[in-house]
Amino acid sequence: MRASDVAVRLADLLLDRLGDDRLAVVAVFELYVAAARRPPLQAAMAEWSSAYLDLVEAMLRQAGIPRPREAAVVVVAALDGLSVTQVATPTPGFGESVVRPSLERLLAALHAVA
Repeated sequence: MRASDVAVRLADLLLDRLGDDRLAVVAVFELYVAAARRPPLQAAMAEWSSAYLDLVEAMLRQAGIPRPREAAVVVVAALDGLSVTQVATPTPGFGESVVRPSLERLLAALHAVA
């Protein structure tokens, strides 16, 4: 699998999440904020974050991205940032004009890092 294929898959996953159940996306971000305020929630959020990182890391490893765990942290941060931006200020055509090109550039850059 190539880095560009992974970028497409990640974009599709993100856009499906944003399109199918925006409230679920909002709920995840609310859990992040709640965990920051309530230490008992931090373990659950750490488990969620770890599973998310594991999934992205596996995809990056398949694409031959160097240091896939470190790269997964960057990719997940980008996905979260793109998600919260679209949830907070919906933009028509966000997938084609922002998400896809951003992820393609990011994965190309991560692939080029030796």
